[in-house]
Amino acid sequence: MKKYILDLRVKSNERLNNQNVLLKLSADIPLPEVLPGQFAEIRVDGSPPTFLRRPISVNYVDYQLNEVWFLVQEVGEGTKKLAEAKISQLINVIFPLGNSFSNPETPQQRMLLVGGGVGVAPLLYLGSELKKKGLSPEFLLGGKRAEDILQLHGFPEIWKRLYHYRRWFVRRKRICNEPFCTLHPKIRPYIHLWPNANDESRSRLCSP
Repeated sequence: MKKYILDLRVKSNERLNNQNVLLKLSADIPLPEVLPGQFAEIRVDGSPPTFLRRPISVNYVDYQLNEVWFLVQEVGEGTKKLAEAKISQLINVIFPLGNSFSNPETPQQRMLLVGGGVGVAPLLYLGSELKKKGLSPEFLLGGKRAEDILQLHGFPEIWKRLYHYRRWFVRRKRICNEPFCTLHPKIRPYIHLWPNANDESRSRLCSP
């Protein structure tokens, strides 16, 4: 796929919790094709300690509004500066980069999408694209705290229109320490709802 270096303009900067913001950026030209699972390298201006671009997953692409969304978690100087972006500010972005999620083998295939914390970022776009193809993906969304489950309470019309979702809460820093997330004790009671979920062709996972 062709890569682009674009100056995108901040349309909105929405704070989701004390550590994460949702940046919605627009372009003066039509956005290029972006596939679910791809990411961007974002330049951080005005932060002298930040020499390298920051890789951020594409959260969603709205071609009607010509917007691309990025979930940004504040973990260092670079991402903290990005989280302070002002409306109409220009942000230089290289995208689309990386591989995309593979497509399901059949339209009838039931898909389970699993993500935790900011790792849910690419699943919104993936789920919307699967829905367009006639599938009804379901979600397992996790976080250390209820407020760490992103884009659930702030954007209920999106989630409820597109998917059914289930939530689980974990206290450990990582989503799970089992060979498969489906073996995590918080998930195991529900996994009978998704037969063959350990089959990688039937599930898509993303974790911070």
